[in-house]
Amino acid sequence: MNEKMERALRATLRPGESILWQSGTQPFRITDGKEGRRTLLCWLAETACIVAIAAFFAANDAATVRFLALMLLLLALVVFSPLLSYRQLLEQHYVITQERALLLRGDGSVYAMERGDIGTFRIYPMEFGGASLALGDELLEEKDRQLRWRANHPKESADQNGVNTVRGMVFYHVERAEEALRLLLSAGAKEA
Repeated sequence: MNEKMERALRATLRPGESILWQSGTQPFRITDGKEGRRTLLCWLAETACIVAIAAFFAANDAATVRFLALMLLLLALVVFSPLLSYRQLLEQHYVITQERALLLRGDGSVYAMERGDIGTFRIYPMEFGGASLALGDELLEEKDRQLRWRANHPKESADQNGVNTVRGMVFYHVERAEEALRLLLSAGAKEA
């Protein structure tokens, strides 16, 4: 956990609230698992489309310098967007207190969910080892559960004093998921 995150955590904890469990995202390769393969396929398809469009216009002498610069910019976005998302995910830290579940980002932003509002949760064993926890009824209703994407995009509902209150979040590829599971069950949450 970096210094910004530690300051944010201290500022977020309520009087008497203490940490019962915490973990960061455990290292993994961007291409690991089903979601990694999907990322890689999208990456390749988007890159191929951009290169094909640029090649078509260049072959027909219709490509201007401005157009080719735009194609290079699009290509850079396609290549670097998943890498930025991956880096952001690796910087996240997850906390369970006796009152809330917290997700802390590397930039110091905090997302919180009252333990009583979690309702249901599910533990997802990862194909490459470890497990992820999906918290919240609304999150579990999503048909195509892209855990990596959802871990970077909690289901927000409101901002209360600098803390984003959410209706669903994912603790991605965490240590000691079973311990977190026991804490959530003891607070009345139900495993889906």
